[in-house]
Amino acid sequence: MVLVVSIEVLNAVGWTLASTAIFLTFGRFYIRWRKIGRLGLDDILNGLALIALLCFMATYQAYLPIQYAYELFGLGLGGHDASDDQLLYIQNLNTANIVFFWITLYLVKGTFLALYWTLFNVSKTFRVAWNCVTAYTFISFLATFFAIFWSCGTPNKIANVEACETTSAGTILAFEVMWCALNTFGDILIMLLPLWMLRNIQISRAKKIGLASIAGLVIIDILFDILRTVYTIGSYAANFPNANAVWALCEPTIAVIVCALPTYRTLLSRKKPEPSTSYQNLRGMSSSRKTEAQKSHTASNTYEMDDMNASVYSSRAILKPSNMHAV
Repeated sequence: MVLVVSIEVLNAVGWTLASTAIFLTFGRFYIRWRKIGRLGLDDILNGLALIALLCFMATYQAYLPIQYAYELFGLGLGGHDASDDQLLYIQNLNTANIVFFWITLYLVKGTFLALYWTLFNVSKTFRVAWNCVTAYTFISFLATFFAIFWSCGTPNKIANVEACETTSAGTILAFEVMWCALNTFGDILIMLLPLWMLRNIQISRAKKIGLASIAGLVIIDILFDILRTVYTIGSYAANFPNANAVWALCEPTIAVIVCALPTYRTLLSRKKPEPSTSYQNLRGMSSSRKTEAQKSHTASNTYEMDDMNASVYSSRAILKPSNMHAV
């Protein structure tokens, strides 16, 4: 028995989550602007992730009706056959859709990395670790991006419907597992980066729990990536990628939602900021660096660490081929 998720349900799930991402991202911009009068690098990256998400949704919406009817026709459940031109149309849009899918996820990673840089860059040890994680993230993005164009054999065959349809399931599954491994391991590194720094910060336990919860949001992205990969692999046995389509819609939309959430922590914190000594005992920080950091962060980081749970406000914030299986 083939479980068929209706196209109406797919659209409802996708656009409900996308609308939520739009609302929360613009809310983030509003809160940040009201608090410090400008947007930081983490805000900009969050905005770019939203733009990439909307491109992902637009390309998905453009080819989904034709793809859906074609899949149903192949299963003998109605729908209709697709012409060669329509298959090429699906193939090209699906490739663009996969590209926007991964761009969205990696821009979300960049948002978190920019945020953590804002909070902890006064530590020399942290800067070394941050550079290593950022380098891995960039390399894994390049590996993921270029692998898309090899999923049909070679890059010059990416628009060749026949070549993509004859690609072995083993080859496609190998790409899926590789993408999942690169993405998940990178998310784990990004999650551990701030957690590792908490032991060196002199703030209350409640604030440490708040910071840990921000880092823990990345777990949501990890879970959805694993679920999408599992259902993608399972969809080959079921012949219809409905479950995969649901998770493929959820993963990037929820990722953008998640990266906007830390900013809303300030709405739960109303008390006046008090002097902070959060960075004074970070390991690996030289005395000269400490003096410079204390001068430049006196106004911004005091407010940042106390009023907003050490999360977002700083005056120097820099803080598969031819079907849906491939997503």
